[in-house]
Amino acid sequence: SAQTGGDDAAYRAGIGLLGKGLPDLAAIELEKYLKDHPAGAEADNARYALAVCLTRAGKHAEAAPHLDRVLAVKGFEFAADAALLRARCAIAAGDDAGAARVLAILLEEHPGFARADQATALRGEALYRAGDPKAALAVYSRATQVKRPWPLARKLVQAYASSGDAASVDTLLARHVAGEPDNASALIALAERYGQRGDWMRAAPELPALPVWMV
Repeated sequence: SAQTGGDDAAYRAGIGLLGKGLPDLAAIELEKYLKDHPAGAEADNARYALAVCLTRAGKHAEAAPHLDRVLAVKGFEFAADAALLRARCAIAAGDDAGAARVLAILLEEHPGFARADQATALRGEALYRAGDPKAALAVYSRATQVKRPWPLARKLVQAYASSGDAASVDTLLARHVAGEPDNASALIALAERYGQRGDWMRAAPELPALPVWMV
C-alpha cells in the first residue's frame, strides 16, 4: 500500500542527499528506510539509489546484490540504468565475461536506452579483456557505425591488432586521420604503424602535421 505521512521521510532524505552529491550520507538514510520498510512502496527505488551510493564510494561488491534484486523486479523503471551499473560492478570484481552477458541482455531488452552507445562500448571492452577480441571487434564495429570518436576507434584498432588483421588497423587509422587531421594521437599511431614496417616515406608526411612541441 502507498505510504503516507513520514513513513518515507528517510527515503526522501536519501534521494535529496544523493542529488546534492553526498552519497555517504544518502546511503545512511536509504539503509534506514529499507530497514524500516523492506517491502515499502519505494523499496525498489531505494535499493537502486543505495547501489548508486555504494558504487560512487567504490563499494561495488556491496552494491551488486541490491542491483540483482531490482533487476529481478518486472517492469522496474530504472532497469536499464541498473543493468549498466551491475555490469560495472562485475568489471570491478574482475568478471568481464559476466559483465558482457549483463550488457548483452541490457542491449537486447532496451534497444532504445539513452546510453546504449556507452553500454555497447563497455561490452566491447569487457569482451576484449575476457580474451575474445573477435567478438569485441564485432561489438565495436556496431558501436561506431555512425560516429567513431578516437577513444573508441583506438579500442577498435587494438581489437583488430589482437585478431591479427594488420590491414584493417592501417585502414582504420588512415580513415580516422583523414576525418580528424588535428588528432595528434591518431597521427602518431598511424606514423608508428608505417615506421614499424620501415615505411618511413609514408610515415614522414604524417609528422609535420603534429604540433611543434610533439615532434
